[in-house]
Amino acid sequence: MYLVNMDMISLRMEQDDPDLLGRQVLSLRRNLQASGIRVTPCREVQERSDDLETRSDPAMLYTLALTFMTSGAAVALVNALRATFEAVHNAKLTAKITIGNRSLEVSGEHLSGHEARKVEDILEGWIKGQSKGASAS
Repeated sequence: MYLVNMDMISLRMEQDDPDLLGRQVLSLRRNLQASGIRVTPCREVQERSDDLETRSDPAMLYTLALTFMTSGAAVALVNALRATFEAVHNAKLTAKITIGNRSLEVSGEHLSGHEARKVEDILEGWIKGQSKGASAS
């Protein structure tokens, strides 16, 4: 199994604080699961991978593999990110969301008001495109 083919979200922080970043990944995981999105830490997927380069990538410690189960997944994803970002007021967090072969980086500024709706619309289109592709195969 190669991580390139998975829908993923990874967190990055401007300052070097691996403990805080690890706690935020756990918080995001809980928020996503509460929203109905299935989440698997990528390090668990890495352990089963035959790809040595993928298994040794430290960034995967802060990456979650996503499985979208509901039609409201884009809104749920944005809401989970918003809750996670609001919990760390002074830390500059960014998230990279990869769905299929497309990626989008978001920060806290993208998760409020009109900007949040734009992000939801983009992600919803990507998720629908992925599910159409999966049902065609």
